Amino acid sequence: MAEGLRFTRPIPIEFGGTTLELEPIRGLRNIAAFQTAVSEEIRGLAARVERHQRFGERVSMEALLEEGVDYARLLPMAGIPPELLEEATAFEMAGALNVALGLNNMAELIRFLAPSQLKAIAERVNQKLPDFPLPERSSSSSAPASTGEPSTAN
Repeated sequence: MAEGLRFTRPIPIEFGGTTLELEPIRGLRNIAAFQTAVSEEIRGLAARVERHQRFGERVSMEALLEEGVDYARLLPMAGIPPELLEEATAFEMAGALNVALGLNNMAELIRFLAPSQLKAIAERVNQKLPDFPLPERSSSSSAPASTGEPSTAN
């Protein structure tokens, strides 16, 4: 029988041009701090997306991936050396964060931060926006004139 994945062992990952082993976070306080920080980042990401949506602004998947969450805050908490962050790509950072979430029994949070989910969010927000800017309505102007057929009432 093949041995299943055990979350007590390190998982090797490619990150910032080097291979390192990501381990589960040790200590209940450290795990709780990581979970709190991830939850705060998810709420912040949701608030920024909602703000863009409210103001009719487009959202790019690249911006969500690169700037959606504070990787410099989260990844060191998960055991990634801060000096490697400068060399890592956005996909490496997102992937490492997802691995760290899985390693620490927080896989349910991956659905909010996975690149595929960020792409889906950007697409949904952008589909609800018009393809071109609409003229703004002035509240002091009168109602627009009708362009329909002239009335035949006597």
